[in-house]
Amino acid sequence: NNTISAITALPAAIPTGKILQVKSTAFPNAGQTTITATSYTFIPGYNVEITPSSTSSKIYVTGSAHFDSGGNGNEIGLAIYRYKDGSYTNPISYATDYGQTSSNSRENKTVPAWSYIDSPNTTGTLYYAFYAKTSSSDTIYLNRKTCNITVMEIGA
Repeated sequence: NNTISAITALPAAIPTGKILQVKSTAFPNAGQTTITATSYTFIPGYNVEITPSSTSSKIYVTGSAHFDSGGNGNEIGLAIYRYKDGSYTNPISYATDYGQTSSNSRENKTVPAWSYIDSPNTTGTLYYAFYAKTSSSDTIYLNRKTCNITVMEIGA
């Protein structure tokens, strides 16, 4: 007998989130930005602003980047920073902590879409920014192709 039992009880409500707002900054074929710092450095213009409507909201941050290694075996570190209460905090997430380049003297790389869910617990204006660093004194060239950063407020 192949009888399927009926489901007797389902949860009263399955928790779901609602996208309340979306903000994005894109750099299609923008001019390059050079990175020579070996510590994380703000990339001018590569940030996006959002003001959550509730302290319980989550912020989904996503983006992608394209770069060219400036030297043989050079590596790049990419991180997401959040500006809250007057300053950028330490990285809240790493898109990559040193993307390996090949032995080519210059190599184009794309960091595929990365994402992070933040719980900022505020209704104040927030900024999310992309920071970058190089593994050596060689220059990294960012924004050679389309780069973007997008934030979405997720409500309960």
